[in-house]
Amino acid sequence: MPLSEHEQKILSDLEGVLSRQDPRFARLVSGTSAAVRFRRWIRLGIVGCVVGAAILIAFFTMSLLAGLAGLAVLVSSSLLIARGVDGLRHPPSSG
Repeated sequence: MPLSEHEQKILSDLEGVLSRQDPRFARLVSGTSAAVRFRRWIRLGIVGCVVGAAILIAFFTMSLLAGLAGLAVLVSSSLLIARGVDGLRHPPSSG
């Protein structure tokens, strides 16, 4: 259901007040959509997977602790990718 003119005016006034009180937060909120965030998570997860795999392969035979740290980075990055993909498939409802 679309907003009435009065509701749109109230929303516009609130956005103006927010922009004046906290311009940094207003820029952050207005410029980032959910899809952009989820894509950023996916890209970060891919980089993390590559780094985690490299650490795991390079250090597992030398140091068990470093190898396990690489495995932890790899698994957590994979979960970040899964969350990003799920967010793109099922976007959060607004409102």
